[in-house]
Amino acid sequence: MRRALVLLMLFATAGCQSRLNDQRTIKLDGVGDSFVTLDAPRYDQSVAVTVSADVPVDVYMYLEADRDEAERQVAFGKKSPKFLADREKMQEGTLEAKVPAKQTAIIMLRSTKSGTATLKIVGK
Repeated sequence: MRRALVLLMLFATAGCQSRLNDQRTIKLDGVGDSFVTLDAPRYDQSVAVTVSADVPVDVYMYLEADRDEAERQVAFGKKSPKFLADREKMQEGTLEAKVPAKQTAIIMLRSTKSGTATLKIVGK
């Protein structure tokens, strides 16, 4: 009986996807980029990223599959159709994007000044 209950619980949780709800503070050194990787959702998921920083930051969200192209466009200072969302020189605000099912997304932060940025990442 106990074994059957454990199996039932495993099957019940296998179909559930935990809702994305993450908050983290990132130290910006003014030289390199900082990255946050979001696990691939089972289904298409809308994601809101609220940024609060003490220095201006550029924020880009793109799929891991598009990483090389997206980062190349950032390096050239160009917009890319590969960006799911982007905003430059922000200190407060929210970005929203739709992350396709089974695709890992990346949030990239870039700043020319040292400081900190707090991200609140919520799946809807």
